[in-house]
Amino acid sequence: MPIQSLLTPREREVLRALMREGSIVKVATLDNRSLGTLRVHVRNLHRKTDTHSLVELVTWGLKNLAAWDEREGRRNVVQETSGSVVASPDDGT
Repeated sequence: MPIQSLLTPREREVLRALMREGSIVKVATLDNRSLGTLRVHVRNLHRKTDTHSLVELVTWGLKNLAAWDEREGRRNVVQETSGSVVASPDDGT
């Protein structure tokens, strides 16, 4: 199933933010969103991606979302910081 029909645009946005920040609390703070709302998005992401932890979800995103972004002409930059892998979309800004 294509990722654009599996995940909503907001879910893809939340997953990208989690890939970049690595923490729901950081995403909530930076995105100025309710922690409860983000937890609902993450719960839906777990259900749709058949993942059970944040690590599994981010790994799924690195494999699937990054590949989809690349096909759509959106380049993802993956870098290592402090021993953890962080991905952030490079939209040329």
